[in-house]
Amino acid sequence: MREVGELYLAQYPDFHSMSGTAEATYLDAASIDFITVGTAFHWFDVEKTKQEFKRIARPHAWVVLVWNVRDIESPLIHEYENLLLEYGCDYANSNAKKLDKVAMDTFFKGHTIKTAAFKNIQYFNWEGFKGRLLSTSFIPRSEHAKYKPMIQQLKNIFLKYEKNGTIEFYTKPICIILKLHRIC
Repeated sequence: MREVGELYLAQYPDFHSMSGTAEATYLDAASIDFITVGTAFHWFDVEKTKQEFKRIARPHAWVVLVWNVRDIESPLIHEYENLLLEYGCDYANSNAKKLDKVAMDTFFKGHTIKTAAFKNIQYFNWEGFKGRLLSTSFIPRSEHAKYKPMIQQLKNIFLKYEKNGTIEFYTKPICIILKLHRIC
């Protein structure tokens, strides 16, 4: 993802990419006004990340965590979710679905937070739909026995819902927002 981001943002002279992690960003202390995490917080060591965010945040900085949650009220998304449950490697126990426990109970404990949800539609052709599935960490790779039947089921879902070679993929990004005076 970082490599793609670097390619995509290379045209912007003020864009700089650095090697680091949430737990060790290598950014200067008290240098950041706005910390954003997009559907990755469940991978972080919460306590180490909290310490690093405290270190890099300027006074009155903001933290925004975003989860792109699939809208299972959509029939297509409901079938896609069933595909993930059937073929995903331990998808049912994925930490990505536990945003409330990880972020709210541990990271933001003792702070007032605000949440917001927004309707979002992504439009995919077949290759984009397949690419979205394959970019997910818990999906079996091409050498796995489940791979070919999974791709065939995904193709069937695509063909069932496509219009003019495109599907509408509904998500509800959820943002958790905290205005920092200090992360405790």
